[in-house]
Amino acid sequence: MISCLRPTPNGAKLIACLALAGFASAALTQPSLAPRLQAVSQTASSPAALLMDPKPRADGVPLQTLVEQIAANIHRRVIVDSRASSSVILYGQKLDQVTYSDFLTILRINGLTAVDINDYVNVVPLTEVRWLPLPLMVPGKELPPDQFADMSVVLKNACARNLVTILRPRFAPYAYLVVDANSNSIMAIDTYANLKRVRTEITELDSRAPPGIRCGAEAN
Repeated sequence: MISCLRPTPNGAKLIACLALAGFASAALTQPSLAPRLQAVSQTASSPAALLMDPKPRADGVPLQTLVEQIAANIHRRVIVDSRASSSVILYGQKLDQVTYSDFLTILRINGLTAVDINDYVNVVPLTEVRWLPLPLMVPGKELPPDQFADMSVVLKNACARNLVTILRPRFAPYAYLVVDANSNSIMAIDTYANLKRVRTEITELDSRAPPGIRCGAEAN
């Protein structure tokens, strides 16, 4: 085979060199395309990625910004507890359109609430609200749904202690529920909306109980 070898024509050498140069050029440009191709492949292979909204999520509004706007909206002075730090996301509503009732709902969702004390609106954690002077829930006085209030209901027929087991699941961990055995009454601290619902249930249960029922040891 060695004896049969013949010199390669110059034209063939030129074609081979051009082909080699073309392959080298393609190899040098390929790495820049690889990351993009890999990203497209990963996105296409992930069903969750295909379902994601391509628009970036709206940034949260800092609580301080919301409080400043609310103070301007309601023309009141607002004090914020140092432990209250969070951000909220508002959809379909501008800051200058947020009412005080909206403000209370936003705070509750973020583990906070507001209480009117000494001509200041005090923003505090939900865990602190039971120790603050809250407005009393009285007939004929409406409050914002998420305004925390103090309720006291005297039962005429049913035993207050017996109703606690039924009522306790209606209250969140941060709320307060207690019985005054001496007056056969139930006292609670929670949002006005929930207290209103519970008071309706208490009145209904009390009306179903036979008159003159006795509690505890007195029933023996």
